[in-house]
Amino acid sequence: MIRWMAEHKVAANLLMIIILVAGVMGVSNIKQEVFPEFDLDFIIVAVPYSGATPDEIEESILLPIEDAVSGITGIKKITGTAKESMGSFRIELQKGADKQSVFDDVESAVTRLTTLPEEADDAQVQLPRRRREVLNIALYGDAPARSLIELAQMARDTLLTHPDITQVDVEQSRGFEMTLEISKSALQQHGLTLNQISGIIRQATLDMPGGKIQTVGGDLLIRTKERRYTAAEYAEIPRPEEKSKPSGVICSFAPKSVVTRPRNMREFRC
Repeated sequence: MIRWMAEHKVAANLLMIIILVAGVMGVSNIKQEVFPEFDLDFIIVAVPYSGATPDEIEESILLPIEDAVSGITGIKKITGTAKESMGSFRIELQKGADKQSVFDDVESAVTRLTTLPEEADDAQVQLPRRRREVLNIALYGDAPARSLIELAQMARDTLLTHPDITQVDVEQSRGFEMTLEISKSALQQHGLTLNQISGIIRQATLDMPGGKIQTVGGDLLIRTKERRYTAAEYAEIPRPEEKSKPSGVICSFAPKSVVTRPRNMREFRC
């Protein structure tokens, strides 16, 4: 081959030119990305169930969902995880399976379930994809944290209307807080201490499971659901009866003033 090339210089030069031209054309057509896009071969199913124990999550959420999706074609492996207040599945797909078809089948099977607890939130079925961060937007100003977060949510909704934007996340650096302040005179008037009031609030905001009762028709889950989220709900917590008052007279911790702090804190005064 080398001897032939040496004797036919024109053919060798033409071959070299053809190779160079093909290389230039190939480079210009190659797709170049900093972070190549590819699909992940698994599906995530998550069901929030506030206050439930891992055992309750397994019995009331994981087992029914596993039975519902185990017969779907294209599933390679199902891995369930039960933790406090959350049950989730990682469903791995077989190689070459139609991801969208399997996703639709899983979503349909989970949606049709009628045996999930009524207190549990709706099941979230997701087909994860790698995301590429494009832009960060920061909102700042002399305003309460809640106002900034509401503005950020409005900006997110506006951005999502653009056809080329698929996802916008609002990053909240700190959570919401509420403080309850009671004056010293009010404590002396009602014969209470801060520790007693703390105990009253703690007992009035319980959200925890209480076990189960086995019956012929199935298991009945017992739980208290008294968690409070708003200022009005905390204001309805009753005080214990005072000795100087007739039996049965109860007054509530209704706030006389509500003040919004820059850190999004609310103050109650009695």
